[in-house]
Amino acid sequence: MIGPIRFSQRVFCHCCMTLDQISASCTEASFAAWYSYVAETDFQDFIDCILLLSQFDTSVMITPKEYEKRILLDNFLPHDAENMTMASLSRILFDNREKDFIHNPYNHELREVNAVERGDTEELEEIIDEEFMGRYGTLSKDPLRQEINMGIIVVTLSSRAAIRGGLSPEMAYYLSDTYIQALERCTDPLTAKHTGYRAERHYARLVQELKREHSASGQNENLHISHCKDYIYSHLHRKLQVQDIAAAIGLEPNYLSALFSKNEGITLKQYIINAKVKLIQNLLTYSDYSYIEIASYLGFASQSHMGVQFHRVTGMTPRKYREKYQKDDFLHEYK
Repeated sequence: MIGPIRFSQRVFCHCCMTLDQISASCTEASFAAWYSYVAETDFQDFIDCILLLSQFDTSVMITPKEYEKRILLDNFLPHDAENMTMASLSRILFDNREKDFIHNPYNHELREVNAVERGDTEELEEIIDEEFMGRYGTLSKDPLRQEINMGIIVVTLSSRAAIRGGLSPEMAYYLSDTYIQALERCTDPLTAKHTGYRAERHYARLVQELKREHSASGQNENLHISHCKDYIYSHLHRKLQVQDIAAAIGLEPNYLSALFSKNEGITLKQYIINAKVKLIQNLLTYSDYSYIEIASYLGFASQSHMGVQFHRVTGMTPRKYREKYQKDDFLHEYK
């Protein structure tokens, strides 16, 4: 009832059959004709169609989610996945004992993430430079993929540690996405390895800056202020209004403005401008987006309006800033 179709990504299933098994043959021309005729679809869309058809079967008394799990288990997921995993684990344990292999101690990992959480950049550097008897686990037989996978783990652990240290979750997630995409673009193991370290150091510095700000103000951040900042970082690409932020976090606009100024020593409107300017600086340095594109993306009324606000904060025009700080080598490498 559904098909023929082809998936946009490779999918393995239990019921695959070869041409020999069905006594069929295929030439290059006939395959090209089939490929152009058969529609391509996303795997999840295919599952959704199956679920829709299943609703016509009144004997099915289970939820759509449960039925989806059954479809995947019966057709696409290995029935003996757990046994296969345990068998692989047994082989790895045996081989590692034979080779006197030991993993990097858990204590080392704990100290590393704790340094990020505390914003202790000096201790983090010492931990990164430490030599230990163990080794990291094998996540891939390909050296480049191994370092990319390790880097993704480092970025993930560091982002969560930074959130515990006070960094806005949205900021942490955006930064995580950026570094993971950078890792995926790496073409050699050494670059991938140091990209992970760079992310770790970046998170630690951000936490350190936050703690210095809070120490200077002599108080911990108010929960309402934290929610306010989360909303701002989630909506930096929009035209942010105090009344919209207040409504989103359940406060009266004037009260939120006064609370923010009292706790942060800066008006909420200026904080929004500063956050947008930081992102503009990043885009001017690491992208070739035009000024009008950046202004539009960040919700400014016009390019000139963005320029005025940028100049007030940095003392430079966007053009002068880009001329001074844009990383041409970075742009060429990552295009």
